Amino acid sequence: MADPTPVPVPGVLSSPHRFTLQLRKSFALRTPDSYGRIGSSREDIDVKIAPSSIPRVLLFVDAFLKAAEDRGYSFVLPGTGYDSGLEIVIQRQRVKFTVFEEAARVISKGTRSSPTMIEFRPSGRLSFKIREYLAIRSEPTFSDRSKESLESQLGIILHGLRTAAVELAERAERLARKQQVEQQSEDQQRRAAAQLKKLDEDLEAWAKAEALHRLIAQVERKIESEPPTEAAYADRWLKWARTVATDLDPTSRGLNQFFEHYRKLGRPTSPHDLE
Repeated sequence: MADPTPVPVPGVLSSPHRFTLQLRKSFALRTPDSYGRIGSSREDIDVKIAPSSIPRVLLFVDAFLKAAEDRGYSFVLPGTGYDSGLEIVIQRQRVKFTVFEEAARVISKGTRSSPTMIEFRPSGRLSFKIREYLAIRSEPTFSDRSKESLESQLGIILHGLRTAAVELAERAERLARKQQVEQQSEDQQRRAAAQLKKLDEDLEAWAKAEALHRLIAQVERKIESEPPTEAAYADRWLKWARTVATDLDPTSRGLNQFFEHYRKLGRPTSPHDLE
């Protein structure tokens, strides 16, 4: 579905946008590549065209910039150092795009003394690519056609960018929700594992305390049946052993304190319950 409002592209550059002026300066500093095209800088609209197409592209880019800002859109530097060219921001969603001139392959037949040569030359055919992988169409591209120039599709291009922004925002929201659910699951798994670890520690300490209580009882019985020669030392040992047993017993300070560590980790849960 096309944008209901056509966007005209003037035939003369008038009061150019600051990014248009910036792009024109960038073109003046560059030389053509092996495809006969010159490119813009990272701080410009991403453009790759032949020098002969500069006047046309500046008019198109200027109309595009002004129409986008009239709709409340904005332009920002690339989100990462690997991306090139400004990105358009629509409802807080970044969308990457490129304006480029397609290259035509020209084959020169070889001779006995020279091999066949393949060259790539600018075709004069301009295109606008949305550099995003979308559900319906990967990297949608709008190009010059036999009966329709790129300029006449500017309204459709803006609509396509807005549609892409909506899809990307929804995708990002779904991903964020998925990551949140995964994070919550991981947190629950960690808490369950921590609860079991604490339980193992308490069981081990309690078992040692119970075993020590039995040893103390056995020593007391032995003292009654076979009084030791150093009764005072035996009493000190029993007192010390009872203190150690109390310290080992995880319930000795009351159940409120016993449950406190588990309570901090939430409701008691087995890791198997979370699978």
